[in-house]
Amino acid sequence: MPYAPLRRTIMPLGRAFGGGRPTGWWTSGGVDPYSCVAAYQPKGAASQAASYTNLANPGTYDAALGVAPTWASATGWTGTGSAWLDTGIVAGDQSWTYIVRYNRSAAPGGLRMYLSARQSATSDITIQAITGIYQEFTNHSGQISFGAAASNVVCVAGSRAYLNGTLQSGTMTAGTSPSIPIYLLARNNNGTAAMFLGTSDTIVAVAIYNTTLGSTAISALTTAMNAL
Repeated sequence: MPYAPLRRTIMPLGRAFGGGRPTGWWTSGGVDPYSCVAAYQPKGAASQAASYTNLANPGTYDAALGVAPTWASATGWTGTGSAWLDTGIVAGDQSWTYIVRYNRSAAPGGLRMYLSARQSATSDITIQAITGIYQEFTNHSGQISFGAAASNVVCVAGSRAYLNGTLQSGTMTAGTSPSIPIYLLARNNNGTAAMFLGTSDTIVAVAIYNTTLGSTAISALTTAMNAL
């Protein structure tokens, strides 16, 4: 019992110095590892099962299988038109940050979801692609759109969006945060997987943070994700 106060002292110090949580590309730019709720890196994973591991906190919010995507270590998760993964993460308010690196082997066609949780018309967090226009919007009360490219790192940080580390114009108005888990490779449409990633679309890496990251951190994360 006399050592209990010492244990309680050491644990906060470990967090203050970034100890106790794994670090990697998801902490680039000095990001606090405790702010990263989840980081997934299917590209370079040892196996398909290992690709579902939450690298930022293994065993917590590991991606759960809905329908398995195609997977290859050299590329990551590729959509099948019916594949989806459940992160189990119910997002907080508009202060959160989401960043996705993806590749495309063909021109955009139809609706594609990289990350989504949509509960209603005013409760939506989505990174998606619609016929050549990439739209990133928080809670559906506003959106930021820009032209498509074969490969991108797209980030939603609070009310702002970044494309390949560059801040885009416009802001997104906050709505009501959805109380359903975030899906990858498809939209979580109020508990039902829909609008699936197509066979020309591959997710390389994803990270989710419970804080609004600044432009310096997002630039560093973009560089690190592009190096994967």
